[in-house]
Amino acid sequence: EGGGGTLSLDFAQQPIVGGSIETGYPAVGVVFSNGWGGGSMCTGTLISPKVVLTAAHCSGYGAPNAFFVGNDMDSYGQVYDVTNFIPHPNYSTVTENYAQISHHDIAVAILKNPAATTPMPYFSQSLNGYQGTSVKFVGFGVTSGSSSNSGTKRSVSATVGEVWSEGWWNFTNPNNPKNTCQG
Repeated sequence: EGGGGTLSLDFAQQPIVGGSIETGYPAVGVVFSNGWGGGSMCTGTLISPKVVLTAAHCSGYGAPNAFFVGNDMDSYGQVYDVTNFIPHPNYSTVTENYAQISHHDIAVAILKNPAATTPMPYFSQSLNGYQGTSVKFVGFGVTSGSSSNSGTKRSVSATVGEVWSEGWWNFTNPNNPKNTCQG
């Protein structure tokens, strides 16, 4: 149902550190952007037949143009065309405590055709009071900053560290890192 072409993994990739192979969560897939000078892939979650929830920073190489559903990008999966990408209106990248972070780093990708996968319900409550709560990350990134093994769905459990009005953050033990970003 998508563009009919092949997908390349020569993209900017984000890790899922400390994760294990995951074959569940069928609504979790990959959002692709192909643009001038490169491309990127980000994990996205189907939340309605035609809406994928993802990160606003996934438009780093242009608006996403495809969404892949499956467990491993080297095997059978379904690809859908993305017709529109809508980042949070207050999305911004700022420097705080000498680190570059994103505020309101959330977006939706609208699919051309409904996906043949059951959407995942999304959490619509406030995260205030959820500090210390265990969460499960599911994604397709590499397993470390020096690895090139992206494209396989993995999961990892982590803990909500802080909740801000601009988003939430997890913290990890440097001796046993478990997160979706290196560092």
